[in-house]
Amino acid sequence: MEKGLAGTCHYIAGDAEHTPFPDNSFDVIICFGVLHHLELEDAYPGLPPKERENAYVKEHKTVFITQIGGALRSGIKHDNRAPDYDDWSTPNEDGYVGLNGDIILWNNVLKISFEISSMGIRVDKEALKRQLDICGCPERSGLTFHKALLNDELPASIGGGIGQSRLCMKLFLTICSAPMGKKP
Repeated sequence: MEKGLAGTCHYIAGDAEHTPFPDNSFDVIICFGVLHHLELEDAYPGLPPKERENAYVKEHKTVFITQIGGALRSGIKHDNRAPDYDDWSTPNEDGYVGLNGDIILWNNVLKISFEISSMGIRVDKEALKRQLDICGCPERSGLTFHKALLNDELPASIGGGIGQSRLCMKLFLTICSAPMGKKP
């Protein structure tokens, strides 16, 4: 760790719901359960997608929701995603589709779930073609970025977008708001 933070931040791996620590021992805990967006639909079938997210995150405080973008079994999308950004349509080894997800925290001030980062494998040539067709906008394939990707002029990539800075800001504000001489 950087000088100045040594001794103030610790990494602990384990079951976040059954820790050896008493309640209110920490100001900040970062942990993520992983949940597929179809599992949210199964768990809260009577709620619309955003309310499902709120219900889950209100109870569990953090989650990484995977494979967001395509239609749910109900035909409704969990969240609308651009066809030319994250890959939300490629089948994976678990039988689901999509190679992306969101880190979501519970916001105690607003009393809602709050996405701090959206990340994933960016579209490749095949995913871009497929997602442009799914979204009914194949004409976008003539745009500069799209043409370069379709002509194999761009490398495959992953990303975390603006959410990385949101996460860093949250951690920075938490650490910097601790009283002098106190651990955050």
